[in-house]
This record gives sequence, C-alpha cells and structure tokens, in this order.
Amino acid sequence: MLFVYIVLLGFNLILGILPLILGKRKMGDITFSILVFGLTLWILANFAAEFIPKEDIYVSMLTLSSRFAIVGAMVTAISLVYFVRNYPIELEPLSKVKTVFVWLLPVICLLSAPTSLMFQNATIIGGNLVRHPGPLFPLFLLYSFSYIGHSVYMIFKGISNYSGLDKLKLKYIAIGLLLMIGSIIVCYGIVWQLLGIQKYLSFGPLSATFFIGFTSYSILKHRLLDLSLIISKSAAFVLAIIILSTTYYTLVWLYQTFVSQDFNTIFLLLTVVFWLGMGMGFQSLRIFLQSTADRVFLKGRYDYKKVLRKFTEDLSTCGNFEDLTKTVIQNFNDEIEVPVSIYFPENYEAKHAISDQYEKWEWQDDELKIVTDNNIETNGTLMKGISELRDVIITSDANPDVKAELKKRKVEALVPCFNNGDTVCLLMLGKKMTQDAYNDDDVALFNTISTQIPTAVRRINQARVSAEYDVAQAIQTEIVPKEPKVPGLELACFMRPADEVGGDYYDVHNFDGYSWILLGDATGHGLGAGLVMFMIQSIMSSIIHTKTDISPKELNYLANIILTQNMERLDEKRTMTIASICYTGDGNFKVSGSHDDLMIYRHKDKSVESFQLQHFPLGLGLTAQFPLDSFEEGSFSLDKGDVLFIITDGITEAWENAGKSQEMFGEERLRTFIKDHATLPATEIREKLMETLDAFTKGVYQDDVTFIVAKR
Repeated sequence: MLFVYIVLLGFNLILGILPLILGKRKMGDITFSILVFGLTLWILANFAAEFIPKEDIYVSMLTLSSRFAIVGAMVTAISLVYFVRNYPIELEPLSKVKTVFVWLLPVICLLSAPTSLMFQNATIIGGNLVRHPGPLFPLFLLYSFSYIGHSVYMIFKGISNYSGLDKLKLKYIAIGLLLMIGSIIVCYGIVWQLLGIQKYLSFGPLSATFFIGFTSYSILKHRLLDLSLIISKSAAFVLAIIILSTTYYTLVWLYQTFVSQDFNTIFLLLTVVFWLGMGMGFQSLRIFLQSTADRVFLKGRYDYKKVLRKFTEDLSTCGNFEDLTKTVIQNFNDEIEVPVSIYFPENYEAKHAISDQYEKWEWQDDELKIVTDNNIETNGTLMKGISELRDVIITSDANPDVKAELKKRKVEALVPCFNNGDTVCLLMLGKKMTQDAYNDDDVALFNTISTQIPTAVRRINQARVSAEYDVAQAIQTEIVPKEPKVPGLELACFMRPADEVGGDYYDVHNFDGYSWILLGDATGHGLGAGLVMFMIQSIMSSIIHTKTDISPKELNYLANIILTQNMERLDEKRTMTIASICYTGDGNFKVSGSHDDLMIYRHKDKSVESFQLQHFPLGLGLTAQFPLDSFEEGSFSLDKGDVLFIITDGITEAWENAGKSQEMFGEERLRTFIKDHATLPATEIREKLMETLDAFTKGVYQDDVTFIVAKR
C-alpha cells in the first residue's frame, strides 16, 4: 500500500503541473494546479494517519496530520470554485461584495485550522485512532460540502448550457468528479459505516486520482504536447518537491527527538521560515534538477515547426525593444532550451544606427538591463569574422581567431541578424542542456530566426519614429504584394482603405506547382481592423510556408484557432471573413471560405456565375470551438477566357454620390460591369472598375474596397 501511495502521489503531482508547463498559465490552469496541491495535501495527511504507528508517542504527529487533512480539504474546496468559474470558459469576475462573501468562510476556517477550535487532538483508544474535532468543525463541514456542491452544480450547468469542445471538456471533469465522490462514499459510507470494515479506508483519498486524471486530460487533450519535454520538466518538479518534503519531515523528526514533542508556536514559526526560504530557492533547485534530468531523458529534440511558428507569432506582437529582447530570451530558454545573450549596437534603441561597439542586453529581476563592461568592438576580430561569413557560426568550426573570441565568452554558437547589410543584432548561444553539439537542424532553425528578428526590429523602429496611424498604414501598404503573379493566370489586385488604415487583406503565395490567393475583410475599418488584418497576414503566411501540403479548410481551421487566441489576449471582439483559394494549375481551384460570393465570368456563354462561400460558421477570430470537420471546402475551374472576381463588400455596398443618395452600387451593377469588360486584360479590368466606382461614389467611400481579378 505504501508503494501505491507513492506512485499515485507522484502521478497526481505531474498531472497537476502539466497545465502550467504546457498551457498559457490562464486562471483555469493556475487554479487547477492549486486544486491538485490541496488534494495532494489531503492525500498526504491521510497517508500519514494510515501509516504512522497507533501509539501514544506518535499522538502529536497524528494530530498534525489530521489538521493538514483539514487544510488540504479547505484549499480543495475554494480552488474548485474558482476552477469551475474559469474553465473551460472564463466567467465574469465576482464583484467585491461576492468576493468577500466567498472568502469569508475559507478565511475563518484556515485561521482556525492549526488551533483546537477546528480540531482538538487525536488519541489512541484500544489501538485505534480516534479524532476529536473542535467546536468550529461543523463550520468546516458546511463550508466544504457547500462549496464542493456549488462546484458540482456549476459543472453540470455548464454541460447543459455549453456546446462543442467546451461541453466535452466538462464531461471529462464530471466523470472524474463522480468517480472520486463515488469511491469516497463506498470507502467511508458503505464499507466503513455500514459494514464496519476499516482496512479499506486508505483507498478513499487515492480516489482523488480519478478527478485529477480526467480533469488534466480534459485540459491537455486538445493541446500539442511534446512528451520528451514533459518528462524532464515534470521529473525535475516532482523531484524538487520530494527533496523539500523529505528535508522538512527530517527536520520535524529532529525537532521532536531533541527539542520537544509538542508542536507549539515556535515550531509553527520555524515551519513558516523554512518554507519561505525553500520557496525562494525552489526555482534554482528545479532548474538544477531539470538540467540533470534532461541529460537522462531529453535528447536535444524540439519541434522545428512548432518553435518557428511560436517565434513568428511572438515576434509579430512585439511593440518595443524590451518586448523583443524578452521574447527572444524566453523562446530560446523555454522552447529550444538554450541560454542566449543578445547584443545590439550601442544606443541603437535611441539612434537606430550602427555604432562603434555592441552592448549586451539582458533581463535581471524582470527588468531589462544593459551590460556595459562586456562590449564587442565593431572593428574587432569577432565582427570582422561575422562580416566575412554572414552566417551562423558554430564555435567548434570557426577560424582560430573567432574561435578564441567566442570561447572567451563561453559561446557555442553565434547567430548574426542583418538588415540592409548591417548587423543589427547578435545572438550568442551557450551549451545545450544535453551537452550535445549543434547540428544542421539547429543551424537551419537559427538561420530562419535570424531573418525574423530584423523584421521585428524594423517594425519597432518604424513605430518609434512615426505616428500610430502612419506606421499602421505603412505596414499595411508594405505587407500586401506589390505585383503579385500566379503562373497560368493574369492577376490584378486593388486595395483602398476607407480610413488611414483598413481591415481588408489580400495575399498571394507561389509554390512549385500551385499557388494561394487569399482575400479577407475584418469587421469595421480603422486601426483595430488593420491590426486584425496584420495578424491574419502573419498567421496565414506562417501556416502556408510551414505546412506546404495544407488544404484550404485546414488552413482556415488553424488560422481561426490562432486568431481567436490573439483576440482573447487583446480583448478584441472582431471577426474576419476570408476566402482561401488554392490554384492547382490547369484552371482548377480548391476553395474554403466564409465571405462574399465569388463572381465567375464564363467566356463561352458570356454569363456571370455566383459561387457561394459558406464553408464554415461565422468568420475567423470569434471562437475556437468549431472542430475541423465543421470546416468545408469546394472546387471550381476556369476555362480559357474565364475571369474570377474576388471582392469585399466595400464594392457592392459603396454609396452613390458620396453617400448623398440612398442607392448602393449593388451586385447587379457589378454583374453588368463584368459582362461589359471581362474580355479586357486583367489590369485594364481593374482600372475600369475603379473608374466606374469613383464615378458612382464621387470618390468617397465609407468602407474599404478590395478586389482581385484573375483571368485565364
């Protein structure tokens, strides 16, 4: 039984910390880990009561274990309430009055837990353990059962009200909770109270594994897991807990043996001091243990695509040099697990120019600091070697002079980042945790990252020297392709924002044998819509270039998940319609979208067809609940002379005479225009359409106007 307790306890701890390791550390993840801590404390206390000898000499320890069991139950009850309020959907925060009301009973119970008011003592009568609750113990029972009962109600209410993935997650939690409650009722209610059998009581606390296991599965089931990283991080965390717990219980034994058998105020004070000290040193201990565990479990593997995608997403959100530096350091430390030092030209943040030396930027105590005593001379040996090679430098393969400079700085690899021929950033990397040498895959990843950082630097510099709208407008202008081309098609594109910044978007990507044509429209216009447009461009481009064999519906599915997460972080409630079209050659197209109809001119019979884009509910960015099978796709083809029109509603909803008239341009006018001009080259069709719209609207537009003409 002792072995079973140890194994299941370690298993529960691992499941409890996985959401913090793998998740985004939202309130649901945090409260679940606290919940597991409370359950673990309850299990440990019951474990102690089960295996401590039932002798008078150990009465004080049995009393202490009973009090710890009460504390564990208290933490479990309050954390369960907050967990169900934040998972899988975060409900509105409680008001101040309700928060005080919710915490009133827990605070009273927690303050009285170490005293005889809650639990008087434990005694041994006839070789059996007898517990003597205090006068406030009924209050604890009221608090525990009412809070747990409320949580159960919230879970089943969510199952009734939610749908899709959120409903499925709650079902997993409900199953685990019912199994735990059922096991406790069987062990304590039926077997003990009705049948009078006590030898199975020790199984009761272990039933918490049902709840922890099913809940952890619910949280992690739909996340991408890298099990090799989980093993090392979890092992280090659990081992650190075991070491600290063993140390604490050893000190308790020494205290009882040589100081006093009673756990008095001095003992409680020493306990608080011990755990405060251990809390401050826990992170260092975990990192030391993890570096050791990684040499055993982790073989230097990481998911190339996952790391690159995360770098791209994180860098796209950096608004200043502090964000950039922190993002790079965190991604190297957490995702690639390699120590990194960053060097920028001296005063680069202020001057935006290359200087005579490079200075080290690092984070200390959550604050960006510049180290001025470790500079690199621009005309020195190291920078000359970088200028000559202009590539990632592996120290072991470098020339003797450069190698000596890097060894002096304890650098195993150097990643230079160039912008218009200038070295704007140096990344100096230490040893891998596995102590393995850097390989070709590492170099390929570093080379890709080195092209992304200068892009982020350019964007940050623009933001610092330009007004908010000017920068956004410049980004929007630069991000769309200037003269897009698709083999086998005549292509002409146009985009005009209604404000300084628009929410429309188009892009074209060419690969060997096929091409992507993308067009979208964010809700509204202006800076907010432009931000959504910029994010979707980055997301779509990253996915297409990372997963080259993706289908249109898979592209929209993944883009929706990422955009929704970004919208949640920004607390932004915007959606984006999209038309994702893959041209596979010979006039054949695959398409998935939720957007305005496509217009197709058929040269053979001089007609205009409408191709509906209703392949998934709503638009992108509103909710990530829709599974892949709710995204559909279609196909169509173009013969010689056929013309495809992809538009946003800014055309059909353009108002006549600068908005003074109550008539819109409309779909019928567009159909007539297409029939009259479809025989022209694509570029001339574009010019004629804008001339027609300008004449109709007097050049005044209330919405962004974007369209693509593709002629075969």
